[in-house]
Order: sequence, then C-alpha cells, then structure tokens
Amino acid sequence: MEFVAGPSLRAEISRHKRLPWQRVADIGKQVADALGHAHAAGIVHRDLKPDNILLSGRRAIVADFGIARILDATTRLTGTGMMIGTPHYMAPEQLEGTGADAAADMWALGATLYTAVEGTPPFDGATLTALMAAILTRSPAPPQHAGPLRDLLGALLAKDPTRRPRPEAVLDALADAARQPSATSRQVASAAKAQQYREAGNRLFGEFRYADAEAAYREAIRLDPGNADAHNDLGYMLATVNRYPEAEAAYREAIRLNPRHAGAPDNLERLLAVNILLEATRVPKRRR
Repeated sequence: MEFVAGPSLRAEISRHKRLPWQRVADIGKQVADALGHAHAAGIVHRDLKPDNILLSGRRAIVADFGIARILDATTRLTGTGMMIGTPHYMAPEQLEGTGADAAADMWALGATLYTAVEGTPPFDGATLTALMAAILTRSPAPPQHAGPLRDLLGALLAKDPTRRPRPEAVLDALADAARQPSATSRQVASAAKAQQYREAGNRLFGEFRYADAEAAYREAIRLDPGNADAHNDLGYMLATVNRYPEAEAAYREAIRLNPRHAGAPDNLERLLAVNILLEATRVPKRRR
C-alpha cells in the first residue's frame, strides 16, 4: 500500500473554495485514466468523491478501491439505518437501488469535478430526501467557473447512464479543453472585466447614482452573460427605483443561471410581496 503525503481533493477545495479549471482538468485526466484501467479489469469504485482522491504534487491518486469492491456505497448502513458517507456523489441509479456499474463511477467523476471547479456540489438539499429528489429529478445549476469543461460536466451528470462518456472519451475531452487556451483566456479576461464593472456598479449604487450603476451592471452582463451576481445586483437596483417588472426579470434570470444563488430567490420573494401589497392598496379609479 502506497503512503501518499498530501491532502485530499476535499481538503484542497475547503482551503481554496474552488480550484482553477486547468488544475481540475489535470486531476480529472488522472482520475479518468485510473477508472479506465479499473473498469477494464472489471472493478467498479462505487464511492468516488473528493475525499477519496489524494493529491501529491501534480499527482492525483484514487483511494479506497479495495473497500469499494466489497461494499456498495448505497448499502453501507449503520445499525440504526443511517447512511455512511455523503450521497452527493452517488449516481441516480445508485440512489434508486438499481445497481452501480462503471457508468455510476463516471457520474461520480462528474460530480467530483463540478465540486472542485465550482466549490459546491452539483446538487444539494436541506434534507437527505430533498438531496435525493434533486439528484433524481433536477438538472444541475450551470457551472460558472468551468470554462471549456462545462459541456463535459453536463455529459457526465446525465441521468441516463448510457449517455455518460466512458473514461477514454473523458480523456479526449479534457485534452481538447487543454488545447483551447486562447479562447479560454479571452473568457477569463472578459469575466474579470465584467467583475470590475459589477464592483463599479455597486459603488455607484452606494452613491445613489442609479443611472450610472445601471449602465455598469448592464455592461458587466454584456461581458459575462452568465454572471448571476450581476443580474441580481441589477435587479436590486431596478427595484430600488420602482422598476418592478424589470427587476423581477433580472432576479429570475439570476435564479435561472444559479438556482442556489445566495440572494436572488429572497430578493424575488420580497419583490413579489411588495407587488401584491401595492395591488391590494391601489385605489380603483372612479368612472366619470
């Protein structure tokens, strides 16, 4: 057994919040290669997750293969019926109890890489039941920081196991992503510029310069249409100046881009409550 002097991928994510897509792609190539060799030998990991990927310099080592061959992650229960470990990285078919084959490992790889590049798992819930329902029925929030890995993550997280790419296809996709530095650099530069405009918008908003703030937010959105924070900020500014329909549209777009956005759902709920109150207090015009 090899001793690995390095942190787990989970520890790296906790330390850095999220990792650059280039590093995640490098980790993904090594993990996909390991899974390819394991699957060719008839071995399915069944419990792949950030905790089971150890990092040593540029190396990424997949751990706990031996345990996974004996114990199916969907059946590891304590005496009280509590599930051991986290279900965030279990494929839909594992949660349904229909078995876990090589395709389940690929789903777990997708969930792991998504978590590494975004800082949060693709699915979450306040309770285990809510989490399982999300995995089984919902699509993940579009990743905001995945760069050229975005389509690959979507393919790996397909509900249908037959639609998920095999390790060899994942390696090809990651190699293609590495050959797109110029396009990715432009995307990164555009996103960075958009963030500057968003921060300028927040400053202008604090100075009550609403027209200038709106212009800054809209420029941020033009540069980075997928920036949910910019849409949310624009909505808040529009609501402040009583442009409620436009504010509602901005909030809804922020939620569409990131269903788990920290502010947009609550902002939209408050806005709708204000609209209801205004409608209730509106005095109808008298007929002459």
